[in-house]
This record gives sequence, structure tokens and C-alpha cells, in this order.
Amino acid sequence: DMQMLCHGLYNNTAEVVAYNRELLSLNARLSDSHIECAGNGVEFSFRDAATNQPILEGTVRDVERPSMKAGFDMLGQLGLGETFKMARAPWVTMEIVNPLGVKLAQNRVARSYTKNDVNAIQYFNPQAHTLRFGDTPYAQLGFEPTCIQFMDGFKFVYLNPE
Repeated sequence: DMQMLCHGLYNNTAEVVAYNRELLSLNARLSDSHIECAGNGVEFSFRDAATNQPILEGTVRDVERPSMKAGFDMLGQLGLGETFKMARAPWVTMEIVNPLGVKLAQNRVARSYTKNDVNAIQYFNPQAHTLRFGDTPYAQLGFEPTCIQFMDGFKFVYLNPE
């Protein structure tokens, strides 16, 4: 089993930020987000709306072309049985651990469901892709991307924490 910690959640509408904070107890903040599809690539930038500080920006090319090597490597990590199970599932289920301090005095787990129409995974290629963190806690982590995942027709359902 795997769980994900929700940390540094940004949304681009005040209504969604309020919903995430007040009903789901997530530490959401408002962002100024720009995503532009041009040719065979995507350019994106996300800024904290309150401070105008950059959060993340970058470009990816050939986003809809999956890498066979990345796919086979992922198959090796998951195993054949788990890969077939995920391929047949109508959605992917993930448990997300809510952070402390928004509305909860202790961590709670919320179940989420995701589905997408297109899923393409590639290895990060510094000649074709860029990814830059702004002055956030993540910038100091020395994060170096390994893979890029492109999803189109993305659907996400996040249930109340239990």
C-alpha cells in the first residue's frame, strides 16, 4: 500500500482553495497559473497569488509520445500482475494523508480516485524539457526530475478525510 502526503497544494480559483481548506482540511493556497499548449509541447508557470513568487515553471516537448523504455522500466518496478490490474481498473485509488493545522489536530487519511484518457510517461530529457522551482521549500531539496507524465482528460475525486 502507498499513501501520499498533501503538501504545498495550490489552486487557481478562490472557490476551490476555500473548498479544499474548509471542507477537506487541506493547506491550499491561491495560485496564478498559466498553461499553454504550443505545437508538440506545453509551457507552464505557477506563482503564489499572494506573494507573486514563482512556485514552478517549465516546458516539456513531445508530451503525448510515450517512451517505450520508461514504460518497460515502470512495468519492471510494478510487476506484470500489478500492471495488468491497474490497466483493467476504471480508476486509480490513492490514500492521501492530510497535513496538520488547517482544520485537523491530527493526521487523517482521505481516499482519492483518478482517471485520465491519455497517459504518456517519458524520461526527463534536459535537451527537450525544463523544470525550475521558485524560492520555495522544494528549491532547496536539490530535486532532479527523472520522469515526466502527461495526462489528458484528467479526472480527480477527493473524499472527505476519515
